Amino acid sequence: MAWGSSTQDMRVEGSASFLEGKFSGSGLNDLGELVTGHEATRTSAVEDAAYMMCYATHREQLYFGAGYPAALIVYDGQAAKRMSSRFGSDFAVSALASDGRSLYAATLPSATIYKVTERGETSVFIDFSTGAVTPNYVWSLAAHKNQLYAALGGHFPSVYKIDLKTAKKELLHKADGKAKNITALLVGDDAIYFGDDLGRVYRQATAGGAGARATVLYSFSDAEIKALAMFNGGLAVAVNNRRFVPPPPMAPGGPKEEPRPPGEGGGEEGEMGLGADLKKAIEAMAETVGEKLKSPAPPPPAPAKPESPAAQPPSTLPPYQDPFGKGEGNLFWMSLDGSRVHKLWYSQSSIALSLWPEGSGVWVATSNPGRLYRITAQGSERLYYESASKDLSVICPSGKKLIAAASNPAAVLELEPSRRGEYTTKAFDAGFPARLGQPEAYGAGRDQTEVWIRSGATSEIDSGWTDFELLSGAPTTTGRFFQAKLRLKSPDGAIRRLRLPYRVQNLYPKLINLSAEVVRSQDGAPDGRDIRFQWDVTNLDNDQLQYQLSYQPPGSKKFIPIYDPSTQPKNVKSVNVPSEPYPDGTYRFKLEVSDKPSNGAGDALAHEQEFPLILLDRTPPSVDVKPEGDRVQWRATDAHSRVSRAEYRVDGGAWETADPDDRLFDSMEETGRIDLKGRAVTVVDVRCYDERENVRIQSLILK
Repeated sequence: MAWGSSTQDMRVEGSASFLEGKFSGSGLNDLGELVTGHEATRTSAVEDAAYMMCYATHREQLYFGAGYPAALIVYDGQAAKRMSSRFGSDFAVSALASDGRSLYAATLPSATIYKVTERGETSVFIDFSTGAVTPNYVWSLAAHKNQLYAALGGHFPSVYKIDLKTAKKELLHKADGKAKNITALLVGDDAIYFGDDLGRVYRQATAGGAGARATVLYSFSDAEIKALAMFNGGLAVAVNNRRFVPPPPMAPGGPKEEPRPPGEGGGEEGEMGLGADLKKAIEAMAETVGEKLKSPAPPPPAPAKPESPAAQPPSTLPPYQDPFGKGEGNLFWMSLDGSRVHKLWYSQSSIALSLWPEGSGVWVATSNPGRLYRITAQGSERLYYESASKDLSVICPSGKKLIAAASNPAAVLELEPSRRGEYTTKAFDAGFPARLGQPEAYGAGRDQTEVWIRSGATSEIDSGWTDFELLSGAPTTTGRFFQAKLRLKSPDGAIRRLRLPYRVQNLYPKLINLSAEVVRSQDGAPDGRDIRFQWDVTNLDNDQLQYQLSYQPPGSKKFIPIYDPSTQPKNVKSVNVPSEPYPDGTYRFKLEVSDKPSNGAGDALAHEQEFPLILLDRTPPSVDVKPEGDRVQWRATDAHSRVSRAEYRVDGGAWETADPDDRLFDSMEETGRIDLKGRAVTVVDVRCYDERENVRIQSLILK
């Protein structure tokens, strides 16, 4: 098998290149080097749930709001368990908050806030769907100083404060007619901060009561605020650069009424904004479950009489749609008065779903893929973990542990620093069958890094691929597609580049569409003739090519080269050859193409093909004319080609066609007769042509 002489590289270098692969116990430092990261030391799958949307810490236990259908998940440090809580026909628990005494859960799409007991029993605490116009959704909750704050969306995007003792609602903010959802909420000691689906971040003082008004701190153009957190003396703001189309309102049946507050009056818990895909999905989902919701809502049950603890998921749910999609994700730091804003992190394809500040950095959980970053106040970023699930939707603390909730599929993960790590590259395409050289990893700890390789013939990794193999000695791996796995055996390693040298299999050049013709000479000589050769070539590996043209003289079996290919231009597809050196006759010409200029002598490949036969005929046919009674007989003979036509004229008149006796010009000798009966003729001229338009005129004087 012949191999190309030039060595090419497949490389992984820099953050963007490394992020195309998969991380397991590994990550990237702020220099874009592959390092050990975090690993899931405990993974607890959540049965019968697709995604996790929010969390709250309640009485030293973690609770997660899950979706599809709505469910409450408790994590006791050992396992994630579904509680028996009932949430009607809702399909997601969208927000959680705890005041230390009770746990509160909000659901989609009924805009209901439930109080949940330790046994999981639920009772309706606030039902926002009972007004003349329903707000539809509760996106975020936060409990602070005996108050519960709620961010709503839909018909009446707003922020409410609810007294936890009396359940009295107070409207703090009503969005203008442009915003459709308040998507993120954060409560401080003297103010609340919230963001909407137009990219605006608000601040509203809590000391002023109902008279206080929210002010816009900053507006991120045409964006959605995903999450807010206190960080480094200001705000960490997660922004999604996609604006969604909000779902239709779910007002009670009957004529539409003008929007008005659905109730009376005017957290530090983790929360997250929701992406456009989920909000769009709600529209489709609401159509299915909306029949129940479109009818007048029943009065809420008495708080003293909770629902049955038995979990009763709805018998029918709308078709599942992934709530987290791709988009441009950003993390900004903002001063508390909005006067200073700077970007800390950006991703072209991942959305920041959840934030958790810790010390000098903030943890950022992302979607698609589910990854965990730590971003410093200076904007230095480090990738610590990549989930096997598509999305990492929640990041939160539990004592000294770092806990993450994954979605699609749903799981709860305990994350700890890893002392070893693996990284798997994307599948590389060499373009053609190739032979891999010795892989090289560059950086600190390279001697503690193993490189494993596998290969295959298809872009999709399937059963036809080889298993990963640790290369040692001279590599023998061949294939068109390659994938590498790096194993970091020390936490001190920092690999900045992986190089996979390879040589593709040399491919034959192939000549096609050969043609040859005799044309007028390019030097302008009136009688000069050239032979023009033309061809195409398939050259799949784009090698430099050279050509050798040869000819076989008439009667010979040997082909003779016409010129030295090393003196000719490379990659030409036509050539004119003067015909003068070649005597009349029929010739065979052959062309050979070789990729020797791009390959060594032992690896070069060639292909040859003959042109159609070339007839060289510069000599006109011989013509004999003689009288035959009242007629004139003519005979034309050519040594190399067919006599193609004959003409005659009488006494210098116009030329007329002279047909052969058999009416066909089909041979190198033709005979014909011209009838002159009844005509007084002195001179008859006869001219005859061969196939190469060589012509001879012969005259006969009769008187």
